Amino acid sequence: MDDYIKFNNQTAGRDKIFRLIQYCSRIVWYNLDKRGMSVNGVQKAKKLDETLGLMRRLLRFGRVFDTLHSALPVMSTIDDQVIRLTSALSRISSACFMAIDHIVCLHKLGLIHKNCIDAPGWDKTGTRFWLYSIVMGLVRDVYEIMKVYKEACQMRRRKIKGHHHNYQRHRNSHSDEDEHSTRVIIKGLPANLNLTLQQSIISARIITKCVSKHADITIDVVKNICDLFIPLTILGYIRLSPGTIGTLGIVSTIASAIPQINPMLKITWG
Repeated sequence: MDDYIKFNNQTAGRDKIFRLIQYCSRIVWYNLDKRGMSVNGVQKAKKLDETLGLMRRLLRFGRVFDTLHSALPVMSTIDDQVIRLTSALSRISSACFMAIDHIVCLHKLGLIHKNCIDAPGWDKTGTRFWLYSIVMGLVRDVYEIMKVYKEACQMRRRKIKGHHHNYQRHRNSHSDEDEHSTRVIIKGLPANLNLTLQQSIISARIITKCVSKHADITIDVVKNICDLFIPLTILGYIRLSPGTIGTLGIVSTIASAIPQINPMLKITWG
């Protein structure tokens, strides 16, 4: 099984390249069509979009097994219950999407008779599983961000409390991050609004540090948010133009490729 998964994962990089080109072609044909330019150019770009979509389905063929297999260690190695549950559900939903995608792919290739299955209905069901997978990923991301932010706030409070016990050290510290280092007093503004402003600045600094220290989570959030709008549009919950979908797909593809380029940014819990 491990050798099969290793072999299958070699197609992931190709899928990202094809996905990037596919969404670029979608932007091209949408803009050509919008400006009333060459009908032939629009048809060629649309054909490229459809062809690359089918090629990506073929590249994903068989990955349902290693996606399901990858959910097993998540259930046994992650201690946090929320992350364990959301990560497992995300992968199981992704596996269900791929299983249905395989059936639709066989139908498109003519290997399954058109009267045997309702291809549009199956495709929509698969898209729903894709949506569930993305939502579970976003829930996991939000939980992890809240967890990191809470830990950063607790660390900051402990640091400030320690500084109060040694004022001289606190005063001479060049890396001091307490209220005095970020205090902004606006004359004429009520004291409660000044306090709110002060707290907002402190929170913003904490969030900025959390983002810089946990770039892997930030990248995953960007990827999942961009991906979220694609199945929502396919299912008809929202209406976005093909050009917007293409842009979101490009951003999502680049974000998902970053961990492969730089393994230090790879999500270890998803």
